[in-house]
Amino acid sequence: MKAAGIDTGKTWLDVATYPVSDKQKVPNNADGWQTLADWLERQGIGRVGIEASGGYERDVIAYLHQRGFEVVLLQPRQVRAFGLYKLRRAKNDQLDAALIAECAARSDAADRVWRMAAVHRADRSRYSLPQDPPRAFHRQADPRGDRSFHR
Repeated sequence: MKAAGIDTGKTWLDVATYPVSDKQKVPNNADGWQTLADWLERQGIGRVGIEASGGYERDVIAYLHQRGFEVVLLQPRQVRAFGLYKLRRAKNDQLDAALIAECAARSDAADRVWRMAAVHRADRSRYSLPQDPPRAFHRQADPRGDRSFHR
């Protein structure tokens, strides 16, 4: 199966394909995502693996999903374990992208399910909590739902 792997950074996306390792580097913005999607289509890529990286990956995931790509969201621990299994230690962003591409190509069907709604729910819950963490904790922990004593 042909797949691509994306190593996500704040400003750049390093991309590699598998099994033939073609490489690309694009800016992590709307113009870069369009360039990336067009390039992936020309390469015949249907599945794209991307490592979770603290939120920098969310917008490109949504864009690629909208363009019809099968997106595999991988946790850093999964990629690291796969690299250890393959006896490879990535030393730079391009090598990371190649490892992510192979990991995505070989992932199980259950790993490929990516749900936009779940990502949005996680975002909303994180940003909907008040800025006072102790109060947020008590509001979540109060089984009666009575918040009057927290004021």
